[in-house]
Amino acid sequence: MNLKVLVCFVNWLLVFSTAGPIPGKLVPIAWEILARCEGLPLAIIVLASMLSTEREGERNRVLYNLLENRHQMDGFPIGFHCLQSAYYALPLRLKACFVYLGNFPNNSRIQVEKLCQLWIAEGLISAEDRASEETMMDVAAKYFGELVARSLVTLEEDEVSDLRLMSGHIHGLIRSLCITEGREDEFFEIMPGSEPYMISKAQRCAIYFDKYYSVSNGIPSANLRSLLCLNSEQSGQGSRWPQGLFDFRKLRPLRVLDFDRVSFQDGNLPQGVGELVYLRYLSFRGCYLEDLPSYIGNLLYLQTLDLRVQKDCILTIPNVIWKLERLRHLYFPLA
Repeated sequence: MNLKVLVCFVNWLLVFSTAGPIPGKLVPIAWEILARCEGLPLAIIVLASMLSTEREGERNRVLYNLLENRHQMDGFPIGFHCLQSAYYALPLRLKACFVYLGNFPNNSRIQVEKLCQLWIAEGLISAEDRASEETMMDVAAKYFGELVARSLVTLEEDEVSDLRLMSGHIHGLIRSLCITEGREDEFFEIMPGSEPYMISKAQRCAIYFDKYYSVSNGIPSANLRSLLCLNSEQSGQGSRWPQGLFDFRKLRPLRVLDFDRVSFQDGNLPQGVGELVYLRYLSFRGCYLEDLPSYIGNLLYLQTLDLRVQKDCILTIPNVIWKLERLRHLYFPLA
């Protein structure tokens, strides 16, 4: 067995036994957990991390969910039910933030700063967890740190000390868990490209443009609150915005609109974006966009505006940014 796996469980046993001699009654429990992990190191590490927490209630929930669920889950990968038990034991404030990670393409680098801003715009961060001198970004970063401490997210190696400037990624099996739980609760939907798309009641939708070939596959719900237009390819090259894809005038409730490396027809935005008056988050990072419309100044609820377009694109910015009094994060094109 992997040495790292054994160390994780030894640490858990020490914490659980208050640093005294390991009680004999814990040994069969440890072997039971190892057996249920079916040899999957990821499941063992996640469970060991959560069982090592100082929160007794969380430890008990992990053990109960894992040991009381004695039914084999058909059709799921090895160790999946162990990860699911860890998810069910998460504090309520972290569950939605964790499931949200399933929006991002497999093996993608997730920028912590962007993720925290999305969480805030989505209303997933509770102001009740904010200390007197803390910002909502500080609280969101703490949430992310708690997911890292539970081994549900892995940080990229970086020399910076500020968590918000780092990037992370999630294992493919953990992402599958996020997608499974997200679809079951209609929390979000990933719009496929090559398969027929069934409209759901989910208020969040992610589109992977490099797999999106037909505008006839379907449209998201009119009650949509979040639309992430992403490229799952890690290369710098983006995709062209399909003409006639959406009528944004029918998506007025949107709070989050993220264009990832999208090239717009004639360098102009699709019609109807100016009517998304409830937007909190709007990003054109990596896009090809030549003119920022003056109606951006009417989006008075904007908290984050990212204008870091492609380096070979010269973006004309009208003198309307000053109208956005709620703006907290503004990024201009890179020189």
